[in-house]
Amino acid sequence: MTELQQIILDIFKEVKKLCEDNGIDYYAIGGTCIGAVRHKGFIPWDDDLDIAVPAEQYEDFIRLAKEKLPSHLQLIDHNDREHFRRVFVKVADKRTTYVQTYMTDYPDEYYGVFIDIMPMSGKPEGKAGERYVKKMAFYTYISQQFVRSYKENPALREKLSWLFLRPLFFLPRNHYFKKWRKEILKHPVKGSKLICFPWNIKVRWRSFSHEVFDGYKELPFEDTTIRCPKQWDTYLSTDFGDYMKLPPEEKRQNIHPGFYDTHKPCEEYAKEVKEKSQR
Repeated sequence: MTELQQIILDIFKEVKKLCEDNGIDYYAIGGTCIGAVRHKGFIPWDDDLDIAVPAEQYEDFIRLAKEKLPSHLQLIDHNDREHFRRVFVKVADKRTTYVQTYMTDYPDEYYGVFIDIMPMSGKPEGKAGERYVKKMAFYTYISQQFVRSYKENPALREKLSWLFLRPLFFLPRNHYFKKWRKEILKHPVKGSKLICFPWNIKVRWRSFSHEVFDGYKELPFEDTTIRCPKQWDTYLSTDFGDYMKLPPEEKRQNIHPGFYDTHKPCEEYAKEVKEKSQR
């Protein structure tokens, strides 16, 4: 386990305790779930940890995280940061710094080593479900464009889209973030036949039968355990195919390009960057 992964694991242990002490359900998803099943811990080259919380408990988690997490941990939310572009939240260790490549020009967005806390929601059946996922994809996309600059859109199609949407930018920065968060509350996991990840722009292809998440399986994860979907094999096979097969060596790399400092606080680093830019 790398030094970065150790810090991530320490953050997770605090979040895990918060969830278990307060009755908040959570599930390891993505590479974190693969790591638990295939490696009994982190994927060796992984640089993050992802867990999902049911939509109906998401706001409770956010409130509790702000109130009860240790003082060195902070919740990173779109309501608090001008250039934060994720619709979900992060929990970060502010004693460290993690700057992803796209964040370089925005010191206000610098934060510490983190884990992602993502909501999962119910998905209506039939055409109502298609309307829901299209709406969520639109809210996610336009929310990101609100905080992006024109030059950050590499493809011509994206640049044209940014220009087309520009008249909407007079609205408050977090206008569509709020609409997104309000919408997921209308679609609780409990009682839904289908479950989806509404933070993903390709959400329409990421839906699962409710049986997959009807409970959890506690699996070993480094020196602790982590909750994975009850039917973790069905979930991983649906989302990743042959998840037990290792990718080619050239693809075994971090998914968050950028740099991190495990010893310098993010606020101190951001202050130095701002001072240099003002000289």
